[in-house]
Amino acid sequence: MINYLEAINLITQQPPCLGQEYVNIQDALTRVSATTLRNSELLPAFNNSAMDGFALKSAETIEASQDKPLQFKVITTIAAGDILKETNSSNKTSSEIMTGAAVPEEYDCIVRIEDVEQLKDDQGQIQGIRITRPIKKHENLRRIGEDFSKNEILVNPGQVINAQHMMAFAALGIEKVLVQKTPRIALICTGKEIIDDLSQKTLLPGQIRNANASYITSTLTAKGLKPTYYGSILDDPNVFLERMDAILNDQPDIIISTGAVSAGKWDFIPTTLKNLSAKQLFHKVKIKPGKPLLFSQLDQGPYYFGLPGNPISAAVGLRFFVYPLCRHLLGMPEEKPISALSLSSGKKKEGFRYFLKAHQHIDVNGKCQVEILNGQESFKINPMLAANCWAVFEEECLNYNKHDIINVYPF
Repeated sequence: MINYLEAINLITQQPPCLGQEYVNIQDALTRVSATTLRNSELLPAFNNSAMDGFALKSAETIEASQDKPLQFKVITTIAAGDILKETNSSNKTSSEIMTGAAVPEEYDCIVRIEDVEQLKDDQGQIQGIRITRPIKKHENLRRIGEDFSKNEILVNPGQVINAQHMMAFAALGIEKVLVQKTPRIALICTGKEIIDDLSQKTLLPGQIRNANASYITSTLTAKGLKPTYYGSILDDPNVFLERMDAILNDQPDIIISTGAVSAGKWDFIPTTLKNLSAKQLFHKVKIKPGKPLLFSQLDQGPYYFGLPGNPISAAVGLRFFVYPLCRHLLGMPEEKPISALSLSSGKKKEGFRYFLKAHQHIDVNGKCQVEILNGQESFKINPMLAANCWAVFEEECLNYNKHDIINVYPF
């Protein structure tokens, strides 16, 4: 049995990349960038107005004051989307302009519509404006390249592409991005007690519904990964081998199973994997919950995680072993914990790393606080409804106390 850091070191020693591919921008959300992506366009691409108002030449407004207002003739109206045409912008002329509209080159500032006196004819058409203060150069003007100059970094390797990136890509006309290939993950659950069919309302004594498959597939999907569930099987090595043939034909990168990895009579997976010429990298880790966890690699093939069958043990194995391998294969940096002020006290066993169901929140002073929840047993699902993170206590810790700063990881 090894400790947690030794196990993570074995996981992150594996070859770090599954390859790269270009994807269309509409498919890029949650994918991991494989390159440093820079822009080749300016944004804004043209000078445009930040306000509804009137375009002016700032130098012509210097002498404007309350006592000496200046008057300008309005010669045209420019709306957002209008293609600029040559204007006769002689001295003391202005153009009415709308927010986002392109500003003709001869103008260098915008006065807000609220800050002028409009001069209208008998039909109510604007003929001119009066201003009572100087308008600064570039006032209310969005200048070309003010947001993005050329060759700026938009995303770095290992970054998850989010909605903010998508906004920038779209604005800058980026159609495709180079991303890491996403690990394909196969899942099977073991145990003759497992029932996959949720429509079966009456269970026989000893039967349980399959909570692990729903949790694992939904968690992986929410993290942008690609799980496929291959159903549950009996505790039978021959049935397991048949199911493995079907899985391997689909060429997954990672296989996950739940159950049958401890030391009981029906815990057949460690031995059966060895018969498949799998290289066992570790089996059993000094953690709670989830100690029986197994990590192997099939001969020239996918990685294999055997997670314990208890739902919270499986959840811990997924979050703190499977997910770090996925991050590693995607070229992502090591995940860092969040520091939070503990609202709870308790004891733990020395030499084991604990992963406890917890709830974190921000208090009225803006500090991150975390409460360790009741019901830490590995079969108890109810506390997961209140939990939003895992509180993690290292091996040398014997006690955690109220007001300690502790490490937490979001679900």
